[in-house]
Amino acid sequence: MRSLQDASASWQDLKQYKTLKDLQEAVRLDGGHTSPAASSGLRSACWKTFLLFDSVDTVIWPKTLASSRSAYNSLRMHFLSQLDNQDELSDPMDDEADSATWTAIHKDEELRAEIQQDVDRCMPENLYFRQPDTQRTLLDILFIWAKLNPDINYRQGMHELLAPILWVVERDAIDLGPSSRALGEDATVRVVFDAESIEHDAFALFSQVMRSAKGFYEPGPSLPHAGENAIVHRSRRIFEEMLPKVDPELAQHLRTNDIVPQIFLMRWIRLLFGREFGFDDVLSMWDVIFAEDPTLEIVDHICLSMIPSAINLLETFFGRLEKLSNAAKAEIRFAPGLVSVMVSLYHNAGRRAPALRILANAAQHWRRRKAAERPSGVVHLLKAAGSALLDSPEPEHQHLATDIFSALHKEDERDRYAAAGFLAASPSSATQTSLTASLQPIDRLLSTLDTDALESAGIAQPTSTAAASTRKRPASDDQPSKPSKPKRIRTSRLPKDYDPSKTPDPERWLPLRDRSTYRPKGGKKGKVARQALLSQGSAPTAGGDSEGSRPGTPGGAGGEVVKGKVPLGKVGGKRKGKR
Repeated sequence: MRSLQDASASWQDLKQYKTLKDLQEAVRLDGGHTSPAASSGLRSACWKTFLLFDSVDTVIWPKTLASSRSAYNSLRMHFLSQLDNQDELSDPMDDEADSATWTAIHKDEELRAEIQQDVDRCMPENLYFRQPDTQRTLLDILFIWAKLNPDINYRQGMHELLAPILWVVERDAIDLGPSSRALGEDATVRVVFDAESIEHDAFALFSQVMRSAKGFYEPGPSLPHAGENAIVHRSRRIFEEMLPKVDPELAQHLRTNDIVPQIFLMRWIRLLFGREFGFDDVLSMWDVIFAEDPTLEIVDHICLSMIPSAINLLETFFGRLEKLSNAAKAEIRFAPGLVSVMVSLYHNAGRRAPALRILANAAQHWRRRKAAERPSGVVHLLKAAGSALLDSPEPEHQHLATDIFSALHKEDERDRYAAAGFLAASPSSATQTSLTASLQPIDRLLSTLDTDALESAGIAQPTSTAAASTRKRPASDDQPSKPSKPKRIRTSRLPKDYDPSKTPDPERWLPLRDRSTYRPKGGKKGKVARQALLSQGSAPTAGGDSEGSRPGTPGGAGGEVVKGKVPLGKVGGKRKGKR
């Protein structure tokens, strides 16, 4: 906090900006890391102007602030009254107790416990965020916002958006005490920077930021047919649409190496770069973001400028650390995590030589330290450095790889990776019993290899011999190729008595005996024979044939069928023979 005199002095600087555009120009960086408006103690006033007032007319500011502060008081009373006065409620074990009320209270307590976990971890290096009053304010603001937005609720990362806002509002606030009174212009200054309304103003600013950043925390698809949430869609748009227009080679390289944009863009966007720069630099960046585009669309372009410049940023950082002779700075420079990030960036950019150089420098630095004094992760860094340097064409890199694996093997002879690396770097050392004892023989490794299982697991099968034998073999080069014979095209043949004016018989494809026009030769005997052939299973004819007198009918009354002959009886009379 500050005194009224200091706040009034900075207020005079604010009065020189006649328009909103003038104030927007003032918050831009002026060759340094802090904007002129922020350095004069007007940062919270600038943020309120860009996000709440949208005007530099200070006459309307107190009315706008009074409305937002009154609304927050109502929200506090609505959402926190039952949590603060649980003793006045009925006993939850009583049968007459309102079960719905206690269920809601338990859910609210679970939500506050979830928020409290993140608040406890918020910026541990800053003592301001370790104070109980600060943590309570963060908890209450996040809880009320989550209750107002049940579709999103609270999501991890929101506390890191609220924390800088609360810090800025409280730093610019003034506390006159209960007996102090301010008149005239000082009264407006006191209203704008009122210490009793720090929580109210921080909630108002945070709510305005979250109006645009709400989509960054959506748990599911933003649209029913989209299939992906807003943050994933935004990351893909930056990667697949915007980056190819700025740096097509880098975009193609990232796609070739299957670099997923959500790995880093999600944190950049959700936290508004809160973890990518120092705290003061983040505040200066937020000055520009809120002034230029409160809708946060400018964030996409900032991400776009950061993707190609990530290597340049780290190289500049390494250059500054290299100029310092402090041992602590050297450990930061060669920290395993930082080295791995730099090597990955070099690898993605196709710059192998700088990646090998930084691995060699890091390996030489950590080899001077005793094994017990090295931090965690150094052994993995040395192994990675040794493997990479072993493939380097430079002789000094190969010698360094040999020294690395030799030292690692001496530190732990049971480490198979170190033993294998030492053996690869120095084949002449294969005669050492301690080196080969920890490695399995090649014959033993191959003995457990099941080639049939590997083939059935998905290895491409060769062309079968049966299929290959059916294919025609190409003629050899020494044999002259024979000219292919032209195919004979057969002319269509028509019957001799074909008359195109007559309609073809539709039964011409049937056998002669099956046609309806067929008439067997012979008299009455031929008629009986035709009936014997065609009347099987049909109804009795008008000639008086009964079911029992139909010769050859299965199930008939005893008619015997003789091969090649048709049994005949008296037509219309009794049959010969016994029944």
